[in-house]
Amino acid sequence: MDPLHDSAALAALADRLYARHDPGGTARLIVDQVGRLVPGADHVSLTLRHHGVNTTLAASDLVARDADDLQYALDEGPCVESTSTCRWIRSGEVGTDDRWPRWGPQARLLGVGAALSLDLPRGGRPQGAINIYSDASGGFHDRAGVDLARSYAAHAAHALASARLEMELRSAIGSRHVIGMAQDILIERFGLTQDSSFELLRRLSSSQEKKVRDVAEELVRSGRLPGD
Repeated sequence: MDPLHDSAALAALADRLYARHDPGGTARLIVDQVGRLVPGADHVSLTLRHHGVNTTLAASDLVARDADDLQYALDEGPCVESTSTCRWIRSGEVGTDDRWPRWGPQARLLGVGAALSLDLPRGGRPQGAINIYSDASGGFHDRAGVDLARSYAAHAAHALASARLEMELRSAIGSRHVIGMAQDILIERFGLTQDSSFELLRRLSSSQEKKVRDVAEELVRSGRLPGD
């Protein structure tokens, strides 16, 4: 199979992505697929941007992870630029690229010759980037290959956003469930109403400097109010 020029293969890869339902598993699959899809992709990682902070969610190896960590520490590099601007960024020779005077030479010492970062938007805002590193200088010069990688990244962005939304919904449902259980305990024990039982949890949350869900979980688990 030659996935580089096979749109059917690209569609098949995308279908596998949408079958995953957790962000971590989706990220690992993206990294694996990009490594097979893009020529010269010697090292691949996926960066997640949350509240302005970049973290590596999955990486093919230590070179990719170290190249990412350098960018985060120095606040410069193709990934940092891609996640902050929602644009794809390419460098055929990172060691001499004057856009990143600190990261480039250090990345070259890691063995990175070229880099390609593909933005992964969510609702028009950056949620992360796919980072592709090549050992050889001059990598990712073929525009057809870059365009295919960008097409794949569009699918990956939707799949990752979908997995994150599903996780957030599961968490929200879980929070409502445990809070409801805690309210039932308070209502039975103290004769409170639904509103007053939630207000008590909220006040405890504030005084204990904990989330309402955490206060509720402690009450359900121990049968006692936090601080008792």
